[in-house]
Amino acid sequence: MKTRYFISSGRLNRMYTLRSEVTTTEFVGNEPVTVQREYHLRNLSTDLSKARSKADAYLVKSGKTAATEVGELDTIHRGARDPRIIYFGKYQGSDISVMPDDYAVFVYGSMSHAQFPAFWEQVATEFADAFAAARKARKAEARREARARAKQAAERQQMLERAIWIDASDRITVTGTIIDRFSFQTTWGYSTISKCVDDAGVHYLYWNYLGNAKRGDRVTFECRVKEHDFDRDDQDLRVNVITRATKVKIH
Repeated sequence: MKTRYFISSGRLNRMYTLRSEVTTTEFVGNEPVTVQREYHLRNLSTDLSKARSKADAYLVKSGKTAATEVGELDTIHRGARDPRIIYFGKYQGSDISVMPDDYAVFVYGSMSHAQFPAFWEQVATEFADAFAAARKARKAEARREARARAKQAAERQQMLERAIWIDASDRITVTGTIIDRFSFQTTWGYSTISKCVDDAGVHYLYWNYLGNAKRGDRVTFECRVKEHDFDRDDQDLRVNVITRATKVKIH
């Protein structure tokens, strides 16, 4: 077994750390295999010269005579920290905007009692400001979503109230907007459905293309009302199933 000791900058580049690399020979089946494993021994310092002194002192105190290796290390940026990013706990690596308010308050409280009071006092203050901004943004987004849901509900209610069945035996002329057009596979192949709503809110369903009209197009066509049914995608919505749509004009 061979062991070497070296100084690393740690995964987050916040402090120099002392690590060891142990090389052993293990058998996989009957074949010898060289295996290397790394171990974290202790945190050192944010200053490289102090880190080397502490590493040497630790090895002497532990009865180890091996030299400490120092490779090309990045400069430690202990204080260069984004206060919005969480570096510990269940939300580690995430922006604070993803955290529930109660958990964010817990994190804030934990930070103020951390191991490095002066540093964490600064970070905790910045975190509080970032948390307040994120909370304000969440509330604004919640209000926007609530208004959008209310608007959508009002529009749907109006649509349901104006969705009536037409009792017409003759061919009629319809001018409206294509609200949906889709195809799907059936036992007999692919079928296409076009949905249209006129300016009065009357809904029409056609088992075919209405010319080349796509969703959002304004169209005029002649047709005959075949039957009445409820839209399979919205069981509260009444639709007029039409047949033989002709003279289709896209505006």
